[in-house]
Amino acid sequence: MTPILYEKDEIDFTSQGLGALAEVYDVDVAEQRNGLFQITAKYPVTGIRYDDISVGRIILAKPNQRDEPHAFRIVNTELDVMGYSLMIEADSITYDLNHNIVKHLNVSGADGQTMMSALKNAIVNPSIFNFYSDINHVSSTSLDYVNPMEAIMGVKGSFLQIWGGELKRENRRVAMFNRRGRDNVATFRLGKNISGLKYTVADCKNHPNTACF
Repeated sequence: MTPILYEKDEIDFTSQGLGALAEVYDVDVAEQRNGLFQITAKYPVTGIRYDDISVGRIILAKPNQRDEPHAFRIVNTELDVMGYSLMIEADSITYDLNHNIVKHLNVSGADGQTMMSALKNAIVNPSIFNFYSDINHVSSTSLDYVNPMEAIMGVKGSFLQIWGGELKRENRRVAMFNRRGRDNVATFRLGKNISGLKYTVADCKNHPNTACF
């Protein structure tokens, strides 16, 4: 699909938003196991939507051959040294959860879904995101003054540390699965060549500069 640009407060992604970024090129969507989920791209200064691209707005793009289109919030834009194109960096919309807070969370004898439900209820500010897990084994944890993503995988006592699992980020849901259904989760990249879009998979052990989690 052609990436589509949306206003910063869009949550449905059912319309064409501000318009398709038809001239975008060098698109690179990188996803690491339980880590980074980011898009980088270039857009010509002569492009129709050039003036509409700004930090905070959202790009909807298909991250790989399997998953549904994902929303990425623009976090940085920079003109290249020649001034011919705008370099764009955007993070998964789920990074918005980094700006929320969980003051206290305590669960005991809980399976994965019970923990995720407790996390949802503990978030201070209203959130569009739901939380899900299919992990059945039970455990306990206690967390204080963390953001929701830290509670899932960023600090001592997090879901990832206690229950384990593999993270899946979606536009309205964050899930921790026992397995995401593939053995070689590494970094998925969406590139563009003359004939159109192509997908490649970078294996962490063969790419030492790729962080694996």
